[in-house]
Amino acid sequence: MSIKISASTNPPPIEKLGDYIKELNGLDIDYIHCDIFDGHFVPTFTFSFDKVAEIKKTAKLPLDVHLMVVKPQKVVKKFIKAGADILTVHYEAFGELRDDNTLQIQSKQQVAGRIAKNKKRLIKTLLKIAKLGALPGLAVKPETPIKDILDIVPYCGLILIMSVEGGYSGQEFIEGTYKKIKELKTFLKKAGYNDILIEVDGGVNTKNVKKAAGCGVDMVVVGHTLYASQNRAETVKELKSN
Repeated sequence: MSIKISASTNPPPIEKLGDYIKELNGLDIDYIHCDIFDGHFVPTFTFSFDKVAEIKKTAKLPLDVHLMVVKPQKVVKKFIKAGADILTVHYEAFGELRDDNTLQIQSKQQVAGRIAKNKKRLIKTLLKIAKLGALPGLAVKPETPIKDILDIVPYCGLILIMSVEGGYSGQEFIEGTYKKIKELKTFLKKAGYNDILIEVDGGVNTKNVKKAAGCGVDMVVVGHTLYASQNRAETVKELKSN
């Protein structure tokens, strides 16, 4: 089975996005990936749930909505109502989930309590997404180890591994991502989580997609590679043939 393609709404400028969505409808892709940047979690801003609702009216493909926002738990209902079929939140958006540098100024009990509270909030959010009818996704930044999310995996339908730093299109794929993909794939197989999808976002192109797929990726987000292509239908064909 060929790899699934989720075409990103970033980098097209907002004024050209409508026409781009219409073109994507005619390509052999699987999802439209709505990149939601709030200007706080990442330094840039794209759009919010109102634009997702507008895209939903035009799109003939399911929407893969990726929230790179602070406090995503407060807005998941709005994005699902707007039309998200997959809704992915960031692990790192739920405050302190690790105790790396905090023990110098706080007790272990304080840190452990806060981490437990934040993980509970994250799990509650994933369960809410599923209850509202969307596939719950969990994204991790390049610096976040896979081992940190293993206890949360059972609540997910998709795990998105960032292969660039979020916020900008056109970056190069981080080589260390392949190791993270393999680690996650091994865990999913051993644990019997065969239905959980692995998605990679950032720097994917026709040259590295085959290696990513070989490591265990089910779906790739494609932004600059597709948008900048002179023949987008051919680019999709090449991506899927690897």
